Order: sequence, then C-alpha cells, then structure tokens
Amino acid sequence: MTTTERDETSVTVTSVAPSLIGALLRAAAHAAERGETCIGTEDMLLAILEASTISTRQRRSGH
Repeated sequence: MTTTERDETSVTVTSVAPSLIGALLRAAAHAAERGETCIGTEDMLLAILEASTISTRQRRSGH
C-alpha cells in the first residue's frame, strides 16, 4: 500500500498585479492536474500563453 502525503505552502504576496496572481493560480492548477506539487516552467508558460490567448480574444470581440 502506498500513501501519498501533501504539504501545503501558503505565501502572502503584496503589491503585485492581479494578472500575475491569476497566472500563478493557473500554473498551480496545471501542476496539480499532472500530480505535481511544485509549479514548473512549463506550468508558468502554459498559464502565460492562456492569459495571452484570452486577452487577444477579448480585444477581437471588443470587450
């Protein structure tokens, strides 16, 4: 039988753009989907790419 333990880390960030916080949260979600406990470069790049894609779609639709 294998037991997996998860440690949780909490970080308080002040004076940061809301878009950065959103990117970090998306990156953490991507890492968790892959079963990882740490955010990797690929997770951050994917989060940034998603934010860029959303922003481009909003500009094109006039929002």
